[in-house]
Amino acid sequence: MSRDSSELLDAALALAAQGQRVFPAHAMKSKGACTCRRGARCTNKAKHPRTENGFHDATLDEDQIRAWWESWPRANVGIACAAELLVLDVDPRNGGMDSLDRLLRECGPFPKTWQVGSGGGGQHFYFVNPGGRPRKNIPGFEGIDLKGEGGYVIAPPSLHASGERYEWIVSPDEAGLAEPPAALVDLLSRGVVGEPSSNGEGEMGNLSRLLADPASEGNRNEQLAQYAGHMAGAFGYDRSAYETLVREFADKQGPPLPDDEVEATLDSIWRTENENTRGSSSHDRLVEKEARKLRVREDARRLVRAEEAGEHVALPDRGWSLADELALPEEAITHRIEGLQPSGGNVLLVASLKSGKTVLTLNLLRALADNVPFLGKFNVAPIEGRIAVFNYELTRPMWNRWARQIEIANPDRIAVVHLRGSGITPIWEPAYRDVLVEWMKTENIAYWILDPAAVAWLGLMESEGDNIGAAKFTGAIDEVKKLAGVSEACLTHHTGRAEQREDEERARGATRLEDWMDAGWYLTKDSSEQRYLRAKGRDVELEAIALSYEEETRRYGVTGQTKEEARVSGRAGVALAAVIELEREGFKAPSTTRVKEKMKMSGSVKDKAIQAAADALLIKRNDNGPGKAKTCQSTQLGQLQHQKASA
Repeated sequence: MSRDSSELLDAALALAAQGQRVFPAHAMKSKGACTCRRGARCTNKAKHPRTENGFHDATLDEDQIRAWWESWPRANVGIACAAELLVLDVDPRNGGMDSLDRLLRECGPFPKTWQVGSGGGGQHFYFVNPGGRPRKNIPGFEGIDLKGEGGYVIAPPSLHASGERYEWIVSPDEAGLAEPPAALVDLLSRGVVGEPSSNGEGEMGNLSRLLADPASEGNRNEQLAQYAGHMAGAFGYDRSAYETLVREFADKQGPPLPDDEVEATLDSIWRTENENTRGSSSHDRLVEKEARKLRVREDARRLVRAEEAGEHVALPDRGWSLADELALPEEAITHRIEGLQPSGGNVLLVASLKSGKTVLTLNLLRALADNVPFLGKFNVAPIEGRIAVFNYELTRPMWNRWARQIEIANPDRIAVVHLRGSGITPIWEPAYRDVLVEWMKTENIAYWILDPAAVAWLGLMESEGDNIGAAKFTGAIDEVKKLAGVSEACLTHHTGRAEQREDEERARGATRLEDWMDAGWYLTKDSSEQRYLRAKGRDVELEAIALSYEEETRRYGVTGQTKEEARVSGRAGVALAAVIELEREGFKAPSTTRVKEKMKMSGSVKDKAIQAAADALLIKRNDNGPGKAKTCQSTQLGQLQHQKASA
């Protein structure tokens, strides 16, 4: 990730830590083009969201934010305005700077608060929202827009269409979010909409009348109570701000109410609005609004899923029965890869962290393209067509370098699609699916590899445990295969980070993935860097076997040993190395105690390792050495094997 990309991600994470929900926005490419599909024709360059649901996808979740900027490293940083946030957006192109000067003269200087230079010569002033949802502008102040709940702004260090970056004038490290001056609140209240009242006007319309219509002496307390009720609703999270604003209002009444009456009204309204009335605080209202959004979104998902199900239901002819099925000619079960993948089936390649998942897919590509045994052992049925690999993980130069090293004889049979940093590739969306199917038909694709799942499904899965999303994603793979005439697919994924029982490793997250696969390949690595592969599935069962690895060619092979045999062999090698090292230090027949001290492994397996080396005739044990000591000596076979292993 470049320095600029890293700064954008860091900025997004920092804003989320401040409680601001962020989302990725489109950025600028070279020659004045937006990164959206409209490019240079875009009318809102570098200012609109990249995600499927726009700024409604904004989040505080660190993992989601990192995933977005992993997909779009140069994405601008957007902030979705919550109910508590109000931003004044000053646009110099429409007279905004002159309006700002006049606004400051009328309302007084703004308190120190977050302030941004927009990159286009404008400015953004961030405030705590005094209440209600603001209109788009302040009447009479051209070039000043208001952004609140339901809107968004672009934040530093995003790149403006002018080529300049948004910059903090006053950053969150220098000041907190300030409340707007009372005079500005008065001005904003003339253009704010809240929940409608019985007479069709909003709460803030009532507030405007309170501010503009001085009370007569007889109803001052009633008017003060109404104003206090508005302020308690807006500042239910900040009693100090509430009391300051209500006292300022009381001072403007003439003649002012006695202090004890003001204090009694302050306390009574605060308790009524924020302690005795459920859901009256700003926080509670925000929670309820977010809950409504989530309920609406879930209802929309149900509707879409029902529509899609209706489009794809394929029912048999009337009266068709099992008898008809069994009368069909029996088809032989064949394998694309002998013992590992049934013909027409899907493989889920599950690998532990940094165990060599992508290298194994390169070995698979070589076997399929060159029609050579996979891992030097498992025969491959020839493919009538080409292989497509969707690389979401490695950079293009790194993937190409690894592919050169593995020396594939028929690289023209492989179509590589590099998708790291390309954004969401929604194979589940009909428009994208249709383009993909047409491309696969044109390229004569017969086998499809997607590496890895966690990036391929971005934009669909709510989380890795989202079984409904996983079902839609795997269903989309099957649908693309069917429409494009692709025979088999291989999807890669990781095991969970938590400790898993040996030989019971499973895919991280949604269980639907392992329901979908016809065969699961599980690649693991132990503390000695020894890799193992096991497989299970429909007509597939392979006990964990040890793999050899040639670093220069990045080729895996099968050693012929089971996991346990490989471990015994590995332990024997450790014991042999300890004996030979002690012999070189001058111990002609080192004691077993010295050998154990030299071995770098847990004490419980040291005796087993020494016995394994003796059983393999790599060392010779003597239980009646000098002084009845137990000693060990390397054999000629052991010395030759150690020399070969050290070469």
